[in-house]
Amino acid sequence: METPEGTTGCWSPSLPSFLLGVTAAILGYYWMCMCKKPTIVSSKPLRLLLERYCPVVSEKFYPTIWCFEGRMQTALWIHFVRKPIMSYRNEVIAAEDGGQLSLDWKDNEESSQFPDGATRPIAIILPGLNGNSQKIYILNLAKAAMEVGYRAVVINNRGFGGEQVLTPKTLCVGYTLDMRTVVCHLKSIYPEAPLVAVGSSLGAVILLNYLADYGASSHLQAAVSLSPLWNLFQSDISLSKPLNHWLLHKTIIQGVKKTMRSRKLSGNTMSATPRLPTTTSPVMNIIVKQVQTIDSGKSRPLCSVSAHWTIPSPPAMQFHWLRCRPIPTLLC
Repeated sequence: METPEGTTGCWSPSLPSFLLGVTAAILGYYWMCMCKKPTIVSSKPLRLLLERYCPVVSEKFYPTIWCFEGRMQTALWIHFVRKPIMSYRNEVIAAEDGGQLSLDWKDNEESSQFPDGATRPIAIILPGLNGNSQKIYILNLAKAAMEVGYRAVVINNRGFGGEQVLTPKTLCVGYTLDMRTVVCHLKSIYPEAPLVAVGSSLGAVILLNYLADYGASSHLQAAVSLSPLWNLFQSDISLSKPLNHWLLHKTIIQGVKKTMRSRKLSGNTMSATPRLPTTTSPVMNIIVKQVQTIDSGKSRPLCSVSAHWTIPSPPAMQFHWLRCRPIPTLLC
């Protein structure tokens, strides 16, 4: 349609004004809602300690202006972050139930801050659901630990570190005995070395549950929990929403199925416990669409109870225990 001036309607003078208004609204939202200082909720001594040795917690955070939404950052950051070149020393240790735990070490013998290997602090790193020592975020955590002179040890989830899966057990956020086994193993090798732990996503949940279970006997000097899932039920519901499913959930599912195929975690593997009959088949590895579907087929709840058997797993249910524990813990 032609305007009286002879130009098309889509190029009317109001279009630049509209675009300018939209741009101004986005920038205003960015400055007012996205650029903020972190909120520190802690006791005064711990807050002062953080502000002194980690001043970034007192600085305003400016996210990338063209990608400031959290889900987009999660989905896209892997394409823009350079993967550190790093080789590990691998160690496989026995678990309490006859399984295997794969540990990847960076001994950091070149550490100038802690040249004595016997007393060099150890940073224990716990990956998320599909994580292992080769994921970019884990490599960067290990690199950051080494930069401050620490020795880094990554606890690969069962089946995710290249080791053979010997038992039906893989990953359970409410099961902390694997981490206990690793911590005791490290203390037996380096009894004088301080231990700290960093967990991400489901690894953060395991870490918090470990602190709740063992408290002062955890052998940890401090802990950092990055993006823990406070309520696993609500997290599953949130991931099932259309946008979250498209951006995040599909990637999670593909990673789980890839590991199940590569480690042959099919019905035959899961039926290794005779009294717990399997309800799955290899076909399930292809058709599952949700984590809940995998969980219902691969999990083995005790005593034939309902879904409430998973309630002790979320950190939200353990928070009252965490507050009573004397381990300095940073929740991000």
